Amino acid sequence: MTARPGQPPPPERGARAIASLGNADKISNAARIWAIKDTDAAMRWAQELPDEKLRTEALKGVWKIFTAKNPDEAAAQLSKNPADAPYIENSGKSIGKTIAYKDPQEAERWAA
Repeated sequence: MTARPGQPPPPERGARAIASLGNADKISNAARIWAIKDTDAAMRWAQELPDEKLRTEALKGVWKIFTAKNPDEAAAQLSKNPADAPYIENSGKSIGKTIAYKDPQEAERWAA
């Protein structure tokens, strides 16, 4: 997919360009923007980045959107990731907040 004249490129193209430059400072934001459009594709891409620092920063961005868009699925996925993974360090808190906002009683059950 290409951008029309005067329009920004699709988020996946921007994320890939930033990754190719090795820019870890901006990759999280680029991945987050892509995840808003297509969380699954952004997650697959981020998980496959060969550079560990880029992969970690990209996953931080994707997980931020993933936990907000689909807290139940994100909660289920937490246990499938290393407990000390830096990209999920605040995910439990984010999931709890999102669930609490939508359904306070469910948040209490989830936190127990």
